[in-house]
Amino acid sequence: MISTLHFFVHCKGTTKYSFEFGSYKILGGKAKKVELRSNESQWRSEIALLFNRLPIEKQNILFYIHGLWADNKHFVASSTAVLQEEIFNSPQNPYCLIISLQWEAGIIYKKNYLIAQNKGRIFSKIIENILVDLYFDGSNIDVSFLNHSMGNIVFDALINALVESKMHFKFKYALMMAADLPNDVFQSTMKSMPEVFEAIYVYYNLNDMTLQVANAMSPKARIGIYGPATGELLPSNIKLRDASDITDNESFFSKVTFHRYFYTSPTIRAEILKILSQ
Repeated sequence: MISTLHFFVHCKGTTKYSFEFGSYKILGGKAKKVELRSNESQWRSEIALLFNRLPIEKQNILFYIHGLWADNKHFVASSTAVLQEEIFNSPQNPYCLIISLQWEAGIIYKKNYLIAQNKGRIFSKIIENILVDLYFDGSNIDVSFLNHSMGNIVFDALINALVESKMHFKFKYALMMAADLPNDVFQSTMKSMPEVFEAIYVYYNLNDMTLQVANAMSPKARIGIYGPATGELLPSNIKLRDASDITDNESFFSKVTFHRYFYTSPTIRAEILKILSQ
């Protein structure tokens, strides 16, 4: 059985930033950080070495961006283990290099929106370096993104920064789960996103209580609740999934908030794996 590689970079701080690089190992049903270091180039060298040892058909990259405050060690340990065991380690998963982009946020919600954007731009340079390391003429590497909640703000800023850098790279899939973004985002900051991705999957849930609370703090119609605005015809490669019918969440918190279904629902996990396996 092929072992799926899982690395991470953690951007710490809210005004002054520092970085922790490493990888994950699943021990006792929990994800544990190992091989910790502060040097990006050494970390990238290790990624390149192990990536090139993978079978050609498994040499694909999935970037995972978590939501607000989801970089705390207890959540990371449990959620990452579920994703690893149920999706990433599946023989059907062709993405055998997972890179988690972790980001620390503050306590004030509105300021965190700006922090997420800043960190997205910072991550874009690290991703550009990784892709330059691994992508070469004639290679056939698929690169996709799995983003949850406010992680989609990080993702939005990250992709726009890559586009502005004139990096010519066509991405495969973007899975936007419970996105904390305005529902007209495809008419604004994500207007060019369908040109950069083969397909974009937007998951939303009318019962998402976490985003409803976010609405109270910063009023706007969120795409993670209502789906995208349809004032204009959406490009055909934007795929919509109303997850309001999901009832098989495995955690109490998810059964109450309807927000973390991307990893707590076996139905949605199976859908994610099916998309990645296409």
